[in-house]
Amino acid sequence: MNKIMKHFYTLLLISLAIFWSCEKDEVGKEINPTTLETFGKLEIILGDKQSGFFGEFLSDSIIVKASSNSLNRRYLIKYEMLKGNGEIERGDSNKDWYDFNIDSTGIFQLNWRLGCDFNIQKLKLTVHLDSTKNYNGDYIYYNKPSDSIIITANATKPKGWVKSCGTGSLYFSNSKIISYENTLYLVGRGLYSSTDQGLNWEKIEGIPIPDSDKISNAQFNSQGWLYITTENLGVCYTKDLQNWEFINNGILDHRTPTTFLVEGSTLFVSFYFDGPYKSTDNGKSWNKMFVGEDAQRFYHITRHPSGDVYLFDDWGILWISKDSGNSWKKIDIEYKYVDSPIYDLEIDNSGDIYIGADDASISKVSSETYTGELHTYYEMNHSSQYVEDIKEINNVIYFTVNGNPRPGVYSNKNWEKIELDFDKPILDYFLKKDGTFLLLSSDRVYYFN
Repeated sequence: MNKIMKHFYTLLLISLAIFWSCEKDEVGKEINPTTLETFGKLEIILGDKQSGFFGEFLSDSIIVKASSNSLNRRYLIKYEMLKGNGEIERGDSNKDWYDFNIDSTGIFQLNWRLGCDFNIQKLKLTVHLDSTKNYNGDYIYYNKPSDSIIITANATKPKGWVKSCGTGSLYFSNSKIISYENTLYLVGRGLYSSTDQGLNWEKIEGIPIPDSDKISNAQFNSQGWLYITTENLGVCYTKDLQNWEFINNGILDHRTPTTFLVEGSTLFVSFYFDGPYKSTDNGKSWNKMFVGEDAQRFYHITRHPSGDVYLFDDWGILWISKDSGNSWKKIDIEYKYVDSPIYDLEIDNSGDIYIGADDASISKVSSETYTGELHTYYEMNHSSQYVEDIKEINNVIYFTVNGNPRPGVYSNKNWEKIELDFDKPILDYFLKKDGTFLLLSSDRVYYFN
C-alpha cells in the first residue's frame, strides 16, 4: 500500500470516529458534550438557603426556571439528595423526576421536606433537554445533563413531636413497630430498620415481594431469624436480612394472613381462607390444626406462660390447647368479656388474659376462672369504637382506644388515657428505653424530642 492510500484510510477512520462519537443511537446514547452550551439552563428563583425543621416542609417552595435557546423543547428535570434523607413532593407525584414541555416562562415549583440526619442538607437538580423517562423505572437520557444547580437548607430538630424520616409518604394502616436487640423495625408496605431509636429509617432491600404487596407481620425467633407474612405470597424468612426464602410447604391457600406467632422452632399461622397451621421445624413444613366445627377464620393466637395456646375464631369464641395445638377446647366465658368482634388478645407475665373488643372495651380475666373486670370507653358518636394494640411493657399493660371522642394510648395503671399531646390517629406505638413513645399515624412515624 502506497503512502497516498495509507493517508486516505487514516482520514477515513478519523472521519468515521468523529461521526460515531456525535451520533445518537436509538437506545439513547449520550451526545457529544462539545454542544452542551446550546442546551437548557437552570436558575434558582426562590427557596435557596432556607431554615426549617427535621421532617417538615420548608416554609417556601423551591421555584426554579428552566430555559433554552429554543421554546417548546422537552425537558427532564431530575432531583437528587446530595446530603440528607429528605423528600421532594410536587402535589401530583412523588417521583424524583419532572418531564414537561417548557412554556414561555419555564417556571416550575417543588416542595422540599427536610431529612432528619444532617443539619446542612443539599438538593441537586439537573436538566436534560429533549429527554424522556420510561415508566418501567429505568431512566433513558437521550442527552447528557446540560446544567445543574445545588440548593441548600439548614435543618434543626424541634422540641416535641418530630416526623421521622426515610420511609416516604407511605400508608401505614395495619403497620407495626417491633424491635430486636438494638434495632427497630417498621413493618407495613415494605420493611424498614432504624438504629437511632426511630428518628431515621432505612428500607431493607432484597425482600422477594413486589412493592404493591404488604408485609402483614414480622417476628424474630429465638435464634434471630426474621419471619414475615405477606399479603399474597405466604410466609418468608431470612437468617441475615439479605437472603430470603419462602416457606409455604403444606399450606393450601396462603393469602391474607389473619394471625402469626413465632417462638423457638415452633410457628403458628392462619389465613383468611385457610388455616390455622403449625410448624415445629422453623417453617420448613406445616400441618393444619382443627379447631371447632363452625369456625372459618382464626385470630390473635398467643401462648400462656403455662404453655397453653389460645386463639379466637370469627364468632368471638375463645379456644385453648393444652398440647401446643394438637387438640382444642372451647372456653365458656361471659359475653360481656368477648363483645364481638375481637380486636386483640394479650396474656401478661402473670397469666392474666386481656381482651380488646368492640364498644371500646377491654377485659382482664383470670386464666383459671375466666372472670374478671371489664373497662369500657364507649361514647355515643355513631362510629365503630374498639380497643386493640394491647402490649405488656415493663409489667404495665398498654392499649389503644380508637373511634371514640378520646382516642389514644391508655394503660392499666389507672385505666385512663396517657396524655401525649398528640392530635392524630394512633395506629401503633412503641415505648423506647428512655420512656418516650414512638407513634405510628396514618402518614408518618412520630418521634418525641
